[in-house]
Amino acid sequence: GFIKASQTQKPISWLGEEVITKLESIGTEGKEVLSRLSELVSSSVKENNSWRMIEVPFLNGDSVNKIKVAIKKNKDEEEKKQNPNGYKYGTRFVVETNFTKLGIFQFDGFSLEGDRRFDLIIRTSNSIPNDLGVEIVSLFKNYLSNVDYIGNININVKDNFIKFLPENEVTQNMSEGVFI
Repeated sequence: GFIKASQTQKPISWLGEEVITKLESIGTEGKEVLSRLSELVSSSVKENNSWRMIEVPFLNGDSVNKIKVAIKKNKDEEEKKQNPNGYKYGTRFVVETNFTKLGIFQFDGFSLEGDRRFDLIIRTSNSIPNDLGVEIVSLFKNYLSNVDYIGNININVKDNFIKFLPENEVTQNMSEGVFI
């Protein structure tokens, strides 16, 4: 829900109409909370030519952390029509988070819906126990089988992580979205 709200820049996609209506009915404080939530969802998106990155807030006990979700932008319809070879377009995404004990994980997925295929690369900053790696592969394969998909999984320890946006690059909010 938060990702959808970030793309539309409207918190109703995240919280639902009932919560928004209740916040509006509270008065000044509710409208202030709603304004801050609107600011949160609109400022969580950063883009460059190839990727859209969304920082999703995640309550982790007593602190709020961010899970980074990056989605590869699809080719526009005109480019797809000009492709005579019938190249298949899929969805590529990367999710990055930091687990307290396991360290940083990056999940790099690619799905071809028409072929019912899903491939996943997991990058970790620290070594993981062998039994955890086996369990992850088993869960992945079982899930794919349950939804009638095929695919591969690879776990790369201490691999180079994908970087989407330079850390020092300034972004500017505009009415059309976020431009870099």
